[in-house]
Amino acid sequence: MRLEDLFLYFVLSTAYISSNMEYIVTLLLINYSLQLFLEAYKKADGMKIDGRRVVVDYERGRTQKSWLPRRLGGGKGDTRRLRESKAVLEAAALELAHEDRDHRSSSTHRSYSRDREREHNGSVSSNSRHHSRSRDRDRDRDRDRDRDSK
Repeated sequence: MRLEDLFLYFVLSTAYISSNMEYIVTLLLINYSLQLFLEAYKKADGMKIDGRRVVVDYERGRTQKSWLPRRLGGGKGDTRRLRESKAVLEAAALELAHEDRDHRSSSTHRSYSRDREREHNGSVSSNSRHHSRSRDRDRDRDRDRDRDSK
C-alpha cells in the first residue's frame, strides 16, 4: 500500500520530519480535516506503508476535553493509578532522612568521644579528621587576628 493512496482523501496537510540515527526514523505529522477521518488513525496503527511499519499517536490535549497529561496524573492507561501519591512518597522519604540523620549524628558523637579517650590515654588516634579540624580552627583564629590588627 502506498502512503498517497491511504491518506489522499482525508488529510488536510502533512509534514515530514526525518532524523538520521542508527536506523532512520521518519515522522509524519498529519492534520486531519474532519473528526471522522481522525478516527481512521486506529486502522493505520501497525500497518506497513512503503515497506515501513506505522506507529500512530495523536494529540489528545486539544481534542479531548477531559484529557489530563501524564504529569498531572492522567495519560493513557492505568499505569500510574496504583502508585502512591507524591505527597505520601515525599513524607516517607523525609521520615527516612530524619532517621538516617539521627543515626549518623549519634554514631559520629560516639566515634569522636572514643578518639578523645584514645588521645587522653596516650594511644595514637586513627582518625585524622579531628586533628585537621583543630588546625582549621587555629588557622581561622590567626586570620581573624590579622584582620583585626589591620
